[in-house]
Amino acid sequence: MDKDGGNVRQLTSHPAYEGAPRFSPDGRFVVFEGERDGRSEIFRAEVASGPIENVEQLTDSVSRKLGPAYSPDGSILAFMERTLIRWRISVLDAAGTIRAVSEDAWGACRPAFSPDGLLAFVSTAESPKADIWFREMAGSREGRQWRFPTRPDAHNYDPAFSPDGRTIAFSSSRERGASEQWDIFLVDRNGRNLVQLTDDEGNDRFPDWRP
Repeated sequence: MDKDGGNVRQLTSHPAYEGAPRFSPDGRFVVFEGERDGRSEIFRAEVASGPIENVEQLTDSVSRKLGPAYSPDGSILAFMERTLIRWRISVLDAAGTIRAVSEDAWGACRPAFSPDGLLAFVSTAESPKADIWFREMAGSREGRQWRFPTRPDAHNYDPAFSPDGRTIAFSSSRERGASEQWDIFLVDRNGRNLVQLTDDEGNDRFPDWRP
């Protein structure tokens, strides 16, 4: 729909669950998770197409896949994939190859890209709960990853980069960890200048930015 709520148009029509839609960087497609074959796979629908159901299935395997997120240039599609034991982050490249980019020894989920192509995700690699991690996805340092300096004894989830890539919005239980309730925070990409945006009853999750 238009940003004012008008011109609502249906892109898919299927009895199975479909959710977590995300635009491709060029705006041509909406990618989403769907359970059309009884398990969750990644699909995309062409936005400009006239008829409903111009949908392409991008993945097809026994594992569940959720939360698709495009890289800024559209060459990589990241998502979380369920292994026999836990979740991990995998990517689908332009050639159609799927590969894991997080360690199977630890759980990982919620991928998000910065405007310059840095991959953020949530991992339990160094925390009994979960922290935000970064991974280089291109260039000479591809594969290098490190923990973002959020509080390790709290749940830190749902990273979302600002349009200039300098700031991250995320949800965390850091201030109300005993009650497992979540608020929204802003912090610089280097971990400085933490600002709490919400402080109310209940849970606040899944921040996003205006373009």
